[in-house]
Amino acid sequence: MRFLTYIVVTMLLVGCGSETLYIPAQTDIQEINICQGSSNCNIGKSRINDQKVIASALEETKEYSQSWQTELEMALTTGWLTYPSANDTVVFKGRDDTMLLVLWFGTGWIGSVQIKEGKYTKLFKRVSAEDVKNLRRILSMQAS
Repeated sequence: MRFLTYIVVTMLLVGCGSETLYIPAQTDIQEINICQGSSNCNIGKSRINDQKVIASALEETKEYSQSWQTELEMALTTGWLTYPSANDTVVFKGRDDTMLLVLWFGTGWIGSVQIKEGKYTKLFKRVSAEDVKNLRRILSMQAS
């Protein structure tokens, strides 16, 4: 019975990682706020207004826009009961101070939140330490 359950769960997970992360247009982004942890990024530890840096960050982020998982899918494929705490949060803000894109950086993963079907959906992607390092470098963030 345990083996059958394993087979069924494995088959269900084949479709995991099918979410696509929405990446806003550069022209819609006013600034990027960076803060420590996963808390409110209105009090950012740094702000980026340079459109060249914003463009570079968006281009790098586009490289990771495919194959995201929902919180449940990530829990099933990693054993997480809840996702670990983020080391840093990056918020791409629009001209009217709206959050257009949120990224959380953790150890071996990146997270985000998207509005899907009127609800906030947390998405996650497992990445290498090198991937996180590249994004941090572009955003002039210290390694953690």
